Amino acid sequence: MDAIYLVAVAAIVGAILVGTSKWLGSVEPWDVRKFAATIVTAVITGAGISLAYSGDTVGPREVVMAFLAGAGVDYSRTAISSAIAARANK
Repeated sequence: MDAIYLVAVAAIVGAILVGTSKWLGSVEPWDVRKFAATIVTAVITGAGISLAYSGDTVGPREVVMAFLAGAGVDYSRTAISSAIAARANK
């Protein structure tokens, strides 16, 4: 059972790290609403990845894969929502 939690935490940390690094790379002021979306995405991603994980043990490879999956989902969510907002503002 601990393996599932480790995978979930790795995915959550990956998504939060991407969200934080995007903010640090921008000139925008801190927006709690945007970061809350990152947290929600991170938790959903972590839950989904941990439910899909079927192994009994977790090695470094599984932790890195969960971390990268969390980061990728958050990055994709941001890109998709930005594209939708750009289309809506046309």
